[in-house]
Parts: sequence; structure tokens; C-alpha cells
Amino acid sequence: GLGDLEQTLFSRKATAPEGSYTKRLFDDSKLLHDKLLEESQELMEATEPDHVAAEAADVFYFALAKCAKEGTYVVTHE
Repeated sequence: GLGDLEQTLFSRKATAPEGSYTKRLFDDSKLLHDKLLEESQELMEATEPDHVAAEAADVFYFALAKCAKEGTYVVTHE
């Protein structure tokens, strides 16, 4: 669930190899900002159930990546 994703992102923050997409998100604030905006917009425009679910999952991922980048837990409390 979301707690597992959050833990994975915190782990990747410390250990992600150069060139990984998650590392790029942590290192490039503009990329993370742009992806959060893009995926949020896509979620707002989605109307089919499967598309809504997929876009919501993307928003969760990028939101939790932002939180991990800033050292903020929102699902688990470590």
C-alpha cells in the first residue's frame, strides 16, 4: 500500500543509483514540480474509472516522492 511506497521512496532517497528516475525526481525540483502538476491535471480530466485510478496512482507516487524528498512522512510515522 501507500505505506510500503513511502518506505520504498525513503529507501531510494538514500540508495537510488545515478540515472534512476526516482533519483532524478529527488535531484531535480523542477522535474518533480512539473510531474506533480501534470499528473494532477490529468487526474482532474480523467472520466473513465480505470483512467481515474491510474492517474490517482501517479499523483500518489509523485506526492509521496515530494514528501520523501523533503523528509516528511505522511503515511507511516518514523
